[in-house]
Amino acid sequence: MPETRAGLILRRRAARLRKERGLQDGGRYLCHDEVEKIKFWTAMRLSLVRPLIFLATEPIVTFFSLWVALAWSVMYIQVAGLPYMMRHVYGFNTESTGLMYLTTW
Repeated sequence: MPETRAGLILRRRAARLRKERGLQDGGRYLCHDEVEKIKFWTAMRLSLVRPLIFLATEPIVTFFSLWVALAWSVMYIQVAGLPYMMRHVYGFNTESTGLMYLTTW
């Protein structure tokens, strides 16, 4: 698959032009990413803080996060509660309790 990220495409194009033309035109081929490099810890902080800001300030992100949390919790309760229910309510033994997972598929 070809690369689609603009920064990487421009960096490769600038490197190719520098290699082809050398310093005969003053070596002016630089991409934006080469001029303004972001430090690693700054990028990590941005990557960790930005989702939390979206979660706190964007109502649609908050709504869908709560929706997915509800769906996962219901699924977890069903999967985790099935052996308990079969063992204590219906009196199944340990071996046949594992077979009850086949009914959820």
